[in-house]
Amino acid sequence: MKGLVRDVGKEYKTDLRFENKVYEALRVASEDMITSIFVNAKKIATESKRPQTVKQSDVLLAINIMNLGNQLTTIHTPPTTHHNDQT
Repeated sequence: MKGLVRDVGKEYKTDLRFENKVYEALRVASEDMITSIFVNAKKIATESKRPQTVKQSDVLLAINIMNLGNQLTTIHTPPTTHHNDQT
């Protein structure tokens, strides 16, 4: 987790430093989100008469229902830097 946080952080600023409690908070939040996605995917599979099989489409539908689609696809996009070229 620390390596991932550092790598993503470097995309935004090269000299970022994080306290250990930040890594723990991100780990807990990540686990909670992933657990919620899979719990919802399991419910979708069960309603689809497949209580033992969770498909990729179930996971994607759970993400969309939770309205996480846009957040998950843009999470690793670094901010753009705008330069004013006024000469």
